[in-house]
Amino acid sequence: MSPAAIEEPNMKSFQNVAKANLNVWYFAGTGEPFFKERTQMYIDSTNKYKPGLVRLSVGNHGHCCWEEYFNPNWREKGVSIYEWLLQFKR
Repeated sequence: MSPAAIEEPNMKSFQNVAKANLNVWYFAGTGEPFFKERTQMYIDSTNKYKPGLVRLSVGNHGHCCWEEYFNPNWREKGVSIYEWLLQFKR
């Protein structure tokens, strides 16, 4: 999910994420404060309906680093993004 700007009346749409039991892992950098702020707002909006579905990783960078996060050897809290994804089923 992208933390693009969403108008306040549309913030309730994060209820759909919660109803669908959709887990989301956001990535942001300290060098992109607007993006990081919006991401936290979306996490809070989802958690309002169902806590624990979203995860945030914050790196010491700006807008970059996808190759780092999608590298199977990169891990946070003991799991790569691929291992994290594989724990969920539809």
